[in-house]
Amino acid sequence: MSPGSPAAVDWDATLAFRRHLWSHGLGVAEAMDTAQRGMGLDWAGAAELIRRSAAEARASGGRIACGVGTDQLTAPATLAEVRQAYEEQLALVEESGAQAILMASRALAATARGPEDYLEVYGHLLRQAAEPVVLHWLGPMFDPALDGYWGSSGLDAATDTFLEVIAAHPDKVDGIKVSSSTPSARSTCAGASRRACAATPATTSTTPS
Repeated sequence: MSPGSPAAVDWDATLAFRRHLWSHGLGVAEAMDTAQRGMGLDWAGAAELIRRSAAEARASGGRIACGVGTDQLTAPATLAEVRQAYEEQLALVEESGAQAILMASRALAATARGPEDYLEVYGHLLRQAAEPVVLHWLGPMFDPALDGYWGSSGLDAATDTFLEVIAAHPDKVDGIKVSSSTPSARSTCAGASRRACAATPATTSTTPS
């Protein structure tokens, strides 16, 4: 793959590996921001990956969840445009039959004026979601553009907003995935999730951010 060109995907090998995972009883988290997204796949490529993998999951009886973000936005955006970008991706994931994982958005981090904008956007998406979703909070140690997510660079204040989103829509949050290197994020993950909590290896690290 050359820089700036679409990713060349070996679909046979890609789908065969997912069938291998399902054969062992594992689920697949597809088109995520710490994997394919930002690592060679643009939104068009990610959308194709979601459609193909979700169809394969149905045929194989496997469980799949797919990332919903705003990476089709390539220029500064308004809050309404960020919301519309999320809506577009959420619709595609739900139409494919996969569970949605609402990922953190660089565009939202750049546009939001404070916690109220996060509450508005996430509240709108959760009300619209047909089925419970997983919320993914990716820390700035993984992506510096996400510094100040949830309206504050302070973990306690950001956590308060995150928990407010969940408390307002408990029937629409199936679980959370917190990617952070701070030990205190573990307690956020344990206390906030209603039914499930997935954590990256970095979540259990004691390395300070």
